[in-house]
Amino acid sequence: MNVGVDLAPSGQRVAANDGFIDISNPDGQTVAVDIDITANAGGLGSLTVSIYAKDPLTGGRTLLLASAALAAVAKSSIQVGPGLPATANVSANAPAPKDLSIGFVHGAGGPIVYSARARLIGSH
Repeated sequence: MNVGVDLAPSGQRVAANDGFIDISNPDGQTVAVDIDITANAGGLGSLTVSIYAKDPLTGGRTLLLASAALAAVAKSSIQVGPGLPATANVSANAPAPKDLSIGFVHGAGGPIVYSARARLIGSH
């Protein structure tokens, strides 16, 4: 089973847009977050995307993986799933939890235009 979840439609964002998007992953073993940066005027903006396990009872979050600061106009992806290589800022070798939060932190340098989508891959 592969399911796509739109996290952030294409648009310009700044530090005031920092936050989390919670998603349910009932059947997935792997979660991939795809980021498509389409504009970054002057190269001043940046974005860090993180995948968290979310405790359904307390709402607390545990960081599983964070991207490097992204600034180039390019497509990139981060993934958490069993059998993936443990590669800093790219992938983590662990089953993706059923309750997830995807975090977005924007650098203070300027606006950045991007879209983001989660892919839930496989089954438990």
